[in-house]
Amino acid sequence: MYAESSPYTPAHHKLPGTGARPGITVRRPTRFAATDPEAATRADWAAALSSDRIVVDACGPETPPMPPC
Repeated sequence: MYAESSPYTPAHHKLPGTGARPGITVRRPTRFAATDPEAATRADWAAALSSDRIVVDACGPETPPMPPC
């Protein structure tokens, strides 16, 4: 599973339902703290595309208005 939280949330913020579970590996974005953000963005994109499931936090200001999260 690839879990993409908003870059505006604290670094320790985890999306609901993405905690440790047997047999599931949760990958999180690395580009926000990377020394080479371009390479890290490519790696994040590859990780997302190779995951069985992608979970995205759509509550940040970078997304269109939605009902309250």
